Amino acid sequence: MKAKILFGTIIFSLFTSPVFGIDIFHEIENEQTITDGVIHLEKSLVTDIGWLDVNILKIDLSNPNVDIAPIDAGVLDTKQTILKMAKDSGAVAAINADFFSLTSTVPSFGAAINDGTVKQIYNTTLVEVGPNMDMANILIDKNLNIIIDYIDTTVSLHSEKGFSMDINAYNKIGTYLSRPVILDNQYTKNTANIIKKFPYTMGLLVEDDVVTAHVALETAVDIPDNGYVILMNSSLASEMFLNFPENSKIFVDIKTHLSSKRLPDINLRSLPIIENISFGIGGGGLILKDGKPYLGVSNIVGENSRHPRTLIATTNTPDELLLVTIDGRIYSQGAKHSEVIDILLNLGAKDAMYLDGGGSTTMVARDVGDFTPTTQNLPSDGAERKVMNGIGVFSTQKQGELTDFHVELDKTQTVIDGPIRFSVTGIDEFSNPIKLNNYNVDVIGIEADIAQNSITPKTAGDAFIVLEKDGIETDIEIEVFDKLIGIEIEPSLMNLDVGEKEDVVIIGTTNDGHQIEIDGIELSDTMRILDIKNGTVSSKSAGTTILKASYNGLNATSSVVVGSKTIPIESFENNLPKWGGDTTQIKGKVEHTKSVVFQGNRAVKMSYTFKPSKNKQVAYAEFVSPIMLPNDAISVNLWVKGDDNTDTLKIEVVDQKDDVYHLKLADTLKFNDYRYLDANLPEDIKLPAQITKIYAYANKVDATTTSTIYFDNLSIIRGNNIQEGFGGETDHSFDNLYNEVNAPPKNGEYHINIMGQTLTNSFVLGDYLKQVLANALTAYDAKVILASKENIYFNFDDALGINTGFWELEYKDVELINLDTQNGGIIETDVMGWAYIIEALENTPKKHIIILTTHHPLNYFSNKKEGEAFHNYLASFNKNIFVITTSGDKNEVQIKDNVRYINTIGLNIDEDNFSKASFLQFKVEGNNISYAFKNIRP
Repeated sequence: MKAKILFGTIIFSLFTSPVFGIDIFHEIENEQTITDGVIHLEKSLVTDIGWLDVNILKIDLSNPNVDIAPIDAGVLDTKQTILKMAKDSGAVAAINADFFSLTSTVPSFGAAINDGTVKQIYNTTLVEVGPNMDMANILIDKNLNIIIDYIDTTVSLHSEKGFSMDINAYNKIGTYLSRPVILDNQYTKNTANIIKKFPYTMGLLVEDDVVTAHVALETAVDIPDNGYVILMNSSLASEMFLNFPENSKIFVDIKTHLSSKRLPDINLRSLPIIENISFGIGGGGLILKDGKPYLGVSNIVGENSRHPRTLIATTNTPDELLLVTIDGRIYSQGAKHSEVIDILLNLGAKDAMYLDGGGSTTMVARDVGDFTPTTQNLPSDGAERKVMNGIGVFSTQKQGELTDFHVELDKTQTVIDGPIRFSVTGIDEFSNPIKLNNYNVDVIGIEADIAQNSITPKTAGDAFIVLEKDGIETDIEIEVFDKLIGIEIEPSLMNLDVGEKEDVVIIGTTNDGHQIEIDGIELSDTMRILDIKNGTVSSKSAGTTILKASYNGLNATSSVVVGSKTIPIESFENNLPKWGGDTTQIKGKVEHTKSVVFQGNRAVKMSYTFKPSKNKQVAYAEFVSPIMLPNDAISVNLWVKGDDNTDTLKIEVVDQKDDVYHLKLADTLKFNDYRYLDANLPEDIKLPAQITKIYAYANKVDATTTSTIYFDNLSIIRGNNIQEGFGGETDHSFDNLYNEVNAPPKNGEYHINIMGQTLTNSFVLGDYLKQVLANALTAYDAKVILASKENIYFNFDDALGINTGFWELEYKDVELINLDTQNGGIIETDVMGWAYIIEALENTPKKHIIILTTHHPLNYFSNKKEGEAFHNYLASFNKNIFVITTSGDKNEVQIKDNVRYINTIGLNIDEDNFSKASFLQFKVEGNNISYAFKNIRP
């Protein structure tokens, strides 16, 4: 992780505020000055329409350091990404601009003018573009007057004898080349490719406003620097040659007018002459006029649908221009036309029009301290689309005097002897980057070894890294800890192909929950099959091993599988299990089938009939040749086609010590297609082992039922023994708040017991075990929370349950909150959820916060950005915050930025072993709180 210091301002707005028609519940804003006169605002908004990512470039056109210009690929009718255009042109920022055809290489629809020179333009009286399509242009004259409107453009030729004619375009050729077009050499130096595309072409070659040659049919010519070529279909050549003879003078006239089609009363009112137009670009429909929604005819793509949008607007601030992108189709919702209006008005826009949106929407900009731009938004195609043109933003000043530093640290927190590395860029008086060859570095507050681009702390404490050059000074705060309470290897599970490389990092956790990347730790692996160099691991041979790290008495491990992770074990092409036998209550058979297979030629079909019974009914197939599970197996996987019933499916596994395990593949068979089912092998199993049976059962049967299931392709997942804790988050092993001491509450102490799932189809509690569970949960008058929606009935007087929706309760020293995220996030479940939890957290005086929710924000929110934003919001509180889920199949604890994410499993266990069920217990007394997983034993 890079910690970017200085120049960027991140603001969290934690309140509900209306943006005209949109309500904002949470706002994250990052502001950077990328060059003097240009500010980049990056906004992430939680709104009543969902998540919105909005990027804004605020440009002060009056600033002598700022210029804007159309940018393109520089080759006729060629598309390119905005990032490539920006880099090639030297722009510090850019957005995509005009609309164009996705299916052909014809030019963009509107005009492109730069510094009094036409780059490209159509004659809108001849070509059905511009106002004819309800599409506007923006023009800026040299006095910085900005016009966003429907603008007609005309292109005409005039002879020295008074003959004139309108022609189609300047530097644009549409689908057909019929009427004359002018091409200078801005985009092509020679007409050969054009002649090949349009073979019936003739022309006039012009240099210094004189016709120097009549160009014969299908003849390619070079286009002079101080001239142009006029190309037309050969059917028009006679007229053109007659009126524009060789050695005669010829003149081009290009004009702009406010469109009479949109404003018929103005009668083609002329706009500034081309020479006085500093910038012009085409776009789409009008959005705003004089700070109000434009109510006339407007070309709006998907007016009532949410799409990515690119916009250009003026404001009431003189000479200010806004370039705006609104992301959509991935994490961000995009915006309808009415919502675009709301967003622009909130930004203070006055006049505005659309630029090309959808997959074209792109903004690139130089980050502070960087020398080249990068993509700032998330294009909806997953990568930048190649487009016809864009708007480039430029810094015009040469390098100025050093006025500040931009510093990027690889971390701002470390431990003693843990180096902090940094890079330094100078910032000049125009907010542009300067490469620095030398500068002075000092550390105040601790002892440290100092190098040019790193420091290595030798004592702990709060400190400052101080940089100085030529009297300019800046400082960056760092924090150094004297010890860690635990370390982890990330990733904790690795699956590598032979020869593949993987970078690993060691993360240390401090006593107050901060996490720090640790450098220079020696790594080793138990089987010695890995090549380990500078934190990168690889292997030339297949196998499984454990990667180990040690640091000051702390240890961490990671499971590494080299080669195929999933290994086929049994295809059932030949291995047919036998039916377990009929009884008076159960009938069935097992056979091969060729008609209902997942893969290969044959699968196994098991049909069975259960008669009514209050007792458990079991149908099983026994493997005459047991299926062997090797030493490196950690789970069993099977493709099963269910029969849409509520029966449970399990396998019987016998290990090396003849211990028998019954592992659940599916709690119910409520599906009728092939599905991939898996069962983790227990932590105490001794491998190798063998699968001896597969069986389906119902705990009771109300009516005679006949079912047929199919299974095919059994495989294993390779890995290391589950006892090592691989595949789960185990931060509680070094958490100072985790306390497994079994002792009654002392004076002032009390328990809060949180139970996961208690209702499963496969494991039904009898009265005795139900009472055992109830006694465990209610011991010492504990507050009981049933944190799963899947629960059996308990006769608890004041137990809390989670239901759809939001609730909060202040219980003694603890704020209890239920936050509904069942649809994969807060927004997707209830857009008001953010408003509810913000109000609860901002107003509670409690130091301890327990939040019950369905999905882990960092791992299982469908919108990763929302999950990260919610985590960052929680981490901003100086409180003990616990986020509790019950959806996983392991008891887990992940600590990040002092927020604890805990999963508690309840009865969601693979085996019918009540002693492996557990609940989460909090012990609280005033400002003190601890927690532990508690097993339930009869």
